[in-house]
Amino acid sequence: MGSKQVIVLHEWNGPAYFQAIDLEVRARTGAPPLYREVWCIRQLAIGLVRRQPALVFRALRNMVFFLQSFFLRDCVIVLGIAPFDPALLFWSRIRRSNSVVYHTSWSKWEGSEVPKRSLLLGGWARRRWKRFLEDPRVRVVSILSDSRVDMRKHYSKPESAFTTIPHAVDMEVFRPGAPRPAVDNPEEPLRVLYLGRLNPVKGIDVVADLIAKADPRRFRFGVAGDGPEWFRLEPLKGRFEYFGMVAAKREVARILADHDVLILPSYSELFGLALIEAMACGVVCIASDGLSPKSLVLNGENGFIVKRSTEAFLETLERLHADRSLLRRMREQGFARVKEFGMESIRSKWRGVLWGPEDGKPPAGSGPVTP
Repeated sequence: MGSKQVIVLHEWNGPAYFQAIDLEVRARTGAPPLYREVWCIRQLAIGLVRRQPALVFRALRNMVFFLQSFFLRDCVIVLGIAPFDPALLFWSRIRRSNSVVYHTSWSKWEGSEVPKRSLLLGGWARRRWKRFLEDPRVRVVSILSDSRVDMRKHYSKPESAFTTIPHAVDMEVFRPGAPRPAVDNPEEPLRVLYLGRLNPVKGIDVVADLIAKADPRRFRFGVAGDGPEWFRLEPLKGRFEYFGMVAAKREVARILADHDVLILPSYSELFGLALIEAMACGVVCIASDGLSPKSLVLNGENGFIVKRSTEAFLETLERLHADRSLLRRMREQGFARVKEFGMESIRSKWRGVLWGPEDGKPPAGSGPVTP
């Protein structure tokens, strides 16, 4: 396939999710991929209303790219759009003259559930998606094997068109810091972190409830993130350390390495990038019983999967506080588990997708992400 221009067309924050692609493209071409975002009109409206010049500039840049996209030829385009999103109406044409890789973590392709509701979502949009996904020119990279299996149930697409490639973690950045005092000293409180957006789907009600009910002599909480659910946490400001929205990966790693436990009480979690970043830093993960974390965290072996309730999370925290050998064992086994998601391993999987089989064995049909 050669060294074609690689464009990552995503909903937002593409560089955070495609670090392995970034490394591979830089190594091959000497320059990063081109990152652009699909909803430029929405971006522009938000930027103007909130008076955020940087967001307005991004929106204008994306609008220019939309116009340029009519003339794109012979590029590799990694497309990350939420399933059944009407935005595909504007972008599906790019497959005619370019190599398109659709990137997804969605595993409910029957269509009754959608990740984002829209007034424009109707039969015509679903038909457009069906034509797009069944087009032999479109390949699919799924983060989890569940996505590939379910998509094949509902769309006519051969197994050879799919590759399973999880997100990557940079273990040069995300790694254990200095020894944590709580690991060996049962008198030390456990430092517990929530890391992620403060959105309703993330279970911030449970985070707030835990902060309110947990004994501050045994648990010290931290929160890193921002969003509309801040109102649940604001009355508790004196009971936790607030880091705000943290974007820089090295700062995220520093915060993680200064904690003992990560909590993720999401209603739904398609992958849980924070989980593998936490495990790489030697942080024990407690996640709710969602789809994807169960494929990353093995309950009782390298972390914990519990019901999405304050009681279940608090009970597990109390277990770890009472048994520091359990805390130590979960740290060690979580770190061993996450090596599978190392940057070089994931980069090698993307290599065959981006450049083709002439650059070594392609990862097509590489199978599920298994423990």
